[in-house]
Amino acid sequence: MAVGIFDSGLGGLTVLNAAKSRLPDVEFLYYADSARAPYGVRDAEDIYQLTKAAVEDMWSKGSDLVILACNTASAAALRPDAGRGAACGQARSWRICATD
Repeated sequence: MAVGIFDSGLGGLTVLNAAKSRLPDVEFLYYADSARAPYGVRDAEDIYQLTKAAVEDMWSKGSDLVILACNTASAAALRPDAGRGAACGQARSWRICATD
């Protein structure tokens, strides 16, 4: 199993390091979209499309699970059609898990 971790920059490295320390036998792929950061200045549709493209790229590179370590990207993924695998162009679906 390979786990992808996505962030619009480098902040997700904290999530990556924590996950690696707890799951040392798991392969990780880190995707930082630094070229388009910061995401906070973009509209929701743009953020959604960038996030969707990043997740699809991570799936194509072998990730079985992708963690959105970017709060802005996570919020944009909370749209009505985000959970439909067809919207992602693959037989996959999004699951959103949050902490308070």
